[in-house]
Amino acid sequence: MKYATKELLLALYAVAFSVFVAIAFAPKNNYFFPNFAWTWLPQLGIFGLLIVFKFRPAILAGSAIVLALHLLFFGTWVFSKDLDSLIWLGYLFSLPGAVIGSIIAGLYSKRNTKQRFGIVVGFSIIITGAFLLINQFIVCTMVMHCCL
Repeated sequence: MKYATKELLLALYAVAFSVFVAIAFAPKNNYFFPNFAWTWLPQLGIFGLLIVFKFRPAILAGSAIVLALHLLFFGTWVFSKDLDSLIWLGYLFSLPGAVIGSIIAGLYSKRNTKQRFGIVVGFSIIITGAFLLINQFIVCTMVMHCCL
């Protein structure tokens, strides 16, 4: 199916935003690339999964926005408390919720192909964000023992 150029551009800008957030949190030293890869390659895996399932670019855009904001807030929280590096496992372990939410949003968009792309992006943001937050809450209460 052909999609509007603005839908593809929004997906591209959202993925670029997630890359820029990952670059911003990677230390600018010899460990830049491993730290960048640690934070962004799991997101790339989610994006690849959405592409393999042939979901709309609007689903990719919504998921990329949620993942970029999650990395932004999680990284800000980690650096504001000066926590040890193992806390980043909490970021990684919360991503299955984003996968589940993105797939649910993508399956919904495949059933409702006549939806405008803004509605699909908003739905993707809400569903992906909700499942990500649920998973983050579970990880935070069971594994990380952090305060919300």
